[in-house]
Amino acid sequence: MGERKKLNKELSKQLTKEAKQITKKLQKANCDAFGIGRNLIAYHPELWKKKNWNKDYAKVKFKPEVEVKILYSGVLK
Repeated sequence: MGERKKLNKELSKQLTKEAKQITKKLQKANCDAFGIGRNLIAYHPELWKKKNWNKDYAKVKFKPEVEVKILYSGVLK
């Protein structure tokens, strides 16, 4: 496996891990930083009316996945 592929894989793994930690912290703080609630209100108002977003947000399952693709590499001066 080439060095670039190894780096892509390792960075993807590490950033996915960090994204999972961040989403857990946001959810624990009841912070809808991704605007899911706003999208529900805007595009699914009937569903929004049936839900108690303040309680239901804590039950949302997130599955963040980060894919890194380094296309070019080099040295900058």
